[in-house]
Amino acid sequence: MLNECQVIFLPEFLRNNIKVFLNLIFIVYCLIIYLLPYFSVINQFNNISLGGYMIKYLKGFLCVFFLFLLISTFASAQQWTAEQLDVWKGVQTYWDAGMLSDPSSMLSYFDESYLGWSYDNEAPSTKSDATKSLNYWFKKGKEQYHTITPAKIWVNGNFAYVHYYYIQVRERADETPMTERGRWTDILMKKDGKWMLVGDHGGEIEDD
Repeated sequence: MLNECQVIFLPEFLRNNIKVFLNLIFIVYCLIIYLLPYFSVINQFNNISLGGYMIKYLKGFLCVFFLFLLISTFASAQQWTAEQLDVWKGVQTYWDAGMLSDPSSMLSYFDESYLGWSYDNEAPSTKSDATKSLNYWFKKGKEQYHTITPAKIWVNGNFAYVHYYYIQVRERADETPMTERGRWTDILMKKDGKWMLVGDHGGEIEDD
């Protein structure tokens, strides 16, 4: 079984739909096992005058059948609801705010009740702690680019949590780029139509 550190380096689609990917492998395996006897029959048809036509028909049918299964499997990939997309838009908004030169833009999405626990910290941090941390990192360098990819989104009314992966590129004071990969779980609460961060857990995942 793949652990979480291995999953993060899979292609984006497979990472978000790992169960679909494993199901696809299983379907292909079953097809191969199931169709093996037919290939021996096909070889016998090669010695019959009508065999060429029958072989073409059978091969065409099998190709269409396999293509149908393939499309059906990928079509069953997770689709986000309108509520989930609204939550994800909120996450994207405060990540984009993190690219601005003023950390207060991102901090405006931190609720006063915020308690977060990153991998780097031995204990949960308050909004005051997050303010100090962001002010420090904003002085050390500016974010140049990021991608965030949702894994799971749960939403119930004004409460939600999001599991997602991220890749972030920051530029140090000496203009040296620094790439960071990791994952976060964000806990959100909607206040006055705005998704606010009330807790999170995660951070950078070091390469093995």
